[in-house]
Amino acid sequence: MAIYVVLEGRRRGVYYRWEDCFAQVNRFPGALYFKVASRAEGERRLQHVSRILQTSLEASTSSMTNLTVDQLHATSCNDTNINAVTAVLSVGLLVGLTLGPSRTIE
Repeated sequence: MAIYVVLEGRRRGVYYRWEDCFAQVNRFPGALYFKVASRAEGERRLQHVSRILQTSLEASTSSMTNLTVDQLHATSCNDTNINAVTAVLSVGLLVGLTLGPSRTIE
C-alpha cells in the first residue's frame, strides 16, 4: 500500500490514496510531496518538518525584535516567505532529498 506525505500543498498531511495526495498538490506552486513505506515514517517526516519550520519562525521572530517600524515594513515587503523556503530546503538537505517543484521524492 502506497502512502504519500504532503509537506507543501493545499493541506499538509499523510494520504493513503494517490488521488487524495494529488488533490492537495496539483497546480499548487512549489508543491512538495513524496511516497513513504509506512504511516509512522510519514508522521515522523511531518514532525521533522514542523520542528524545522517552528525553529526557523522563532529565529526570525527573535531577530526582528530590535528592528524599527521602517525596517519591519521593508523586511515584510521584501523577504516574504524566505524563512519558509529556507526551512523547506534545509529539510531536503537534512534528509538527503532532491527538491523540485511539484515532483515526487522517493
